[in-house]
Amino acid sequence: MKKYGFLTLILCLFCLGEAAVASPGKADAAPAAQAQSSKLTVKGFVKDDKGDPMIGVTLIVKGTNFGTVSNADGSYSIDVPYGGATLMVWAVSALCFLTTMNALAYKTPTTLRAILFSGEVMPIKHLHKLQKYLPGVQYVNLYGPTEITCNCTYYIVDREFAENETLPIGVPFKNERILLLTPDGGEAVKDGEIGELCVSGTSVALGYYKDAERTAACFTQNPLNHAYLEPIYRTGDLVKVNERGEMVYVSRKDFQIKHMGHRVELGEIEAAAMRCDAVTRACCTFDAERQRLHLFYTGSCEKAALLAALKESLPPFMQPNTAVQLDEMPLNKNGKIDRTALAALTKKGAHK
Repeated sequence: MKKYGFLTLILCLFCLGEAAVASPGKADAAPAAQAQSSKLTVKGFVKDDKGDPMIGVTLIVKGTNFGTVSNADGSYSIDVPYGGATLMVWAVSALCFLTTMNALAYKTPTTLRAILFSGEVMPIKHLHKLQKYLPGVQYVNLYGPTEITCNCTYYIVDREFAENETLPIGVPFKNERILLLTPDGGEAVKDGEIGELCVSGTSVALGYYKDAERTAACFTQNPLNHAYLEPIYRTGDLVKVNERGEMVYVSRKDFQIKHMGHRVELGEIEAAAMRCDAVTRACCTFDAERQRLHLFYTGSCEKAALLAALKESLPPFMQPNTAVQLDEMPLNKNGKIDRTALAALTKKGAHK
């Protein structure tokens, strides 16, 4: 039997219900839930972990067998029964799409009790929009890379957040241990000190398949433990502890650049842009060869107004050299903003 990788369902509209994709020959899979009376038309694609169309798989949504996917590009269009869902687990980019398109004003779920999200930092303005339409729902921010089996910390949103704040990544799950390590291998313990988030615990992977060099760089011994073997995974994410004692994501190590003699976190520029009312998403890239900062954003904010606002909130060495307004952000196969695609736009002259 052909071995399938992870499945990617790219939905143009959201369906709040259980869904499953069965391998060929599994069409008689047990129902996930009783079908509801209301329906929603959903269009999407079924692809494998390489992005190739998966033909011949059986699509089962909420216990209803919709037959096999036969289109050459792996696409489908079905009427999905939905309703009654109590839990949603979704990527931040997908939730931001909902709020940007004002989808919840069109159709507001009435049975949801919790929304869990991960993949990127949830912009507070988008969280506020979700809370506006779903005020009684519990929101949980999940954090963690694939190398530790997806999630290692969680934060239950239990207070109000201003738009200039960053949502904490929370506390570790019971089978995980979190370390914030400095470049010299010490522990970041000072107030506001930034360290690389490293994870140990039962869910840490053994390494990368047939990639010993990368494995040796990312899966190492805990430098604070000299008594016994304790493998850790170095995430490459920079994190600090705020004044409330909460862990907060700052940026990636590879998003930390040197510009005009100063160390700059690209995430701080993006956060400043997101504080502008008419900006819905923001991403900053750095052209090291030309020493230029390029800001990409979506929303109705005029470029001149955005750059003027950033001059008020950021020091000169963090000012973007250009601002590019996009209709939508390019996303990679994991549903995150595709920074490589944005960097390519600058080389094509999209910033002019």
